[in-house]
Amino acid sequence: MIPSFQQPKKIRYELTIKCQVKKKSDLCVVLSEKIEKWNQVGRTEVAKNTSSLNFKHAITIYYQPEKSQHLSFSILDVSDENFEFIAGEKSYGCFNTTLRNLISSPGNKMKDSSGSSYTIEVQAHEVPESTSNIILKVEGDNFDKKDLFSSDPYFIILKDVEGHGLVSIYKSEIIKKCLSPIFLPINLKLCAFNSNDMNRKIKFEFYDHNKISSDELIGEFYTTTNTLVESIREFEIINPKKSSKSNYKNSGLVKFKEVTIVTTPTIYDYINGGFKINLMLGINCGASSENIHDISNIESNQYIQAIQEICDILKPYNTSGKINIQGFGCNHEGPNEYNEPCYCKPFKFCPEAPQVETAQNVVGLYLENIGKYSFKSPSNFSELIKYACKKVIFTHGEIPQCIYRSEAILAVHAASTAPISIIIVGVGKDGFQFTSLLDGDKNTIRDSKYQAWKRDCVQFVQFNHHREDPQTFAYQVIEELPTQFLSYVDMEKILPPR
Repeated sequence: MIPSFQQPKKIRYELTIKCQVKKKSDLCVVLSEKIEKWNQVGRTEVAKNTSSLNFKHAITIYYQPEKSQHLSFSILDVSDENFEFIAGEKSYGCFNTTLRNLISSPGNKMKDSSGSSYTIEVQAHEVPESTSNIILKVEGDNFDKKDLFSSDPYFIILKDVEGHGLVSIYKSEIIKKCLSPIFLPINLKLCAFNSNDMNRKIKFEFYDHNKISSDELIGEFYTTTNTLVESIREFEIINPKKSSKSNYKNSGLVKFKEVTIVTTPTIYDYINGGFKINLMLGINCGASSENIHDISNIESNQYIQAIQEICDILKPYNTSGKINIQGFGCNHEGPNEYNEPCYCKPFKFCPEAPQVETAQNVVGLYLENIGKYSFKSPSNFSELIKYACKKVIFTHGEIPQCIYRSEAILAVHAASTAPISIIIVGVGKDGFQFTSLLDGDKNTIRDSKYQAWKRDCVQFVQFNHHREDPQTFAYQVIEELPTQFLSYVDMEKILPPR
C-alpha cells in the first residue's frame, strides 16, 4: 500500500555565491531563513585575506512553492573560521530576498550592491533529488613529501557548476605522516556529487595539512563520473607549479578501489514488500494546567484538533489500520489497580490497550476518559517509549526534574537501536525547550555515559506554531518519518522484501 498522503512539493537548489568587498578580509557569507524566527541554513567557507572571489562551498536549500521563504545573506569579516554567532562578527551588510524571487529572476540569479561596502551575486541551481548514491574507495600511492620526511594528506572533491566555476562537495579526513594513504570510503548522493550529470567535470585536489602555515597542494586531476564508472580507475596527480619542469613526472598516483552507484530503497519499497508499521498515540496526562484538557469547549481544545490532524496525516502509513492509545504521566482515579501514579497505561478502564480505527474513535475515547484522570504526576514518557514500536506523543508541558529528563534521554537512546519513530507534538504555549532538544537535528544527544544515540528517531513539532496552517503542520509531522525508517533498516542492513 503506497500512502496517499503527499508531502508538499520540495525542490532542491544549490546556491552559489560571488562576493566583493572594498578591502581584503577573511570573508564568509551566512544564509539564514525566516521560519517564525531567523534560522541559519548554511554558510560558505571562510576565504582568507581576499576582497573578491567565487566561494567554493554551495549552500543547499529546498524550495517549497506554497511558502514565501524569506532569506538573508550576511556578508561577514570573521575573526575565527569556526565562529558560532553572526552577531559577534564584523558585518559588511545583508542582502535580503525571498527564494521565490531568486529562482524567478533571469538566470535564477540576483545581484545586490545596495550596501556601499559590498557587492554580492547569488545564483540558484536546481538539482533534482536522486535515489542513487555513489560509493568511492580512494587510495594514494607515492605522494610527494611536503614535510621533512612525509606528508599529512587529505583531499577535496569539487564539481563544475555553470556560471560559477568549481564548487566543493566533499572533504576527506587527514591522514598523518603517510605517502600512500588509504582513505575512508565515501558515500554521497549522486545529485550532490555530479548534479545528476554523468559527464560533468569533477576535480580532485590533494593537499598536505599544516598546523601553522597554509595547506600545500600536492596535486590534482579532473575526471567525470562516467570515466570513473566505465574505464579509468588510476590517475596521476599533477602539481601545476611543477608541471613545466623537464624532469617532472607526477606528484603521486590515486587509485579508485571501488566506484559503485547504488539505488537507495524508499520507505514505499519496504511497505509494498510487506513491512508493517503500527501507530500508537501517547497522550500526556501529567501534572499541568487542567485547562489544556478542558472539554467544555470542544472547538477550542487543541488536543482534539491535534489528534484529528495527526491521525489523518499518519493513517496512510499505519499498515495495520488500528490505532493503539496510551496515557502517560497519569494518576488514574478509577479502580484500585490504576490508583497509583503511572507512566504508561491504556487510555481507558481496561487492562488491554484500546484499538480503534479512526480519528473520530480516538477523539471519542479521549472525551470519554480524560475527565477520569487527575493531573498530579510528572510528564514522564520513558515507560511509553519502552512499550512502543511506533508512536506519537501528545504533550502539553516540559518534562520536569532532572531525574525524569535523564530517564527520557536513556529511553530514547535505547529506542534509537529499535524499529521506532517518535513524533512529539507539543500542545499549548509551553516553551518545550528540553523536549525540542530530544529532536537531534541540531545537536548530538548523549546519555549520562556520554554515549551518542545510534540514529535520530525523534521529530518534535509544536502544534500551536502551525495551528492555522494544516499543510505546514502535516509536512512537519511527516518530514522525518521516511528518513528515520530508512536509517533503521540501513543500520540493521535490512533490504526490502521482493
